[in-house]
Amino acid sequence: MTASVGSIQNFASFICASFAPVVTGFIVDTTHSFQLALVICGCVTALGALAYIFLVRQPISDPRND
Repeated sequence: MTASVGSIQNFASFICASFAPVVTGFIVDTTHSFQLALVICGCVTALGALAYIFLVRQPISDPRND
């Protein structure tokens, strides 16, 4: 179960990461600066950290160890 959850999380992460260069390029082309792109990146990172803090409660137990 733990591996399944981890693989789903990694899949979603890699899909989002594949769009990051395109979005960053669009922002830089529009604003002629990396400042907004870096601020957005920092906000997304902070939201991810907050999600882990508030959403991850208990570890997934392995039924084979019970």
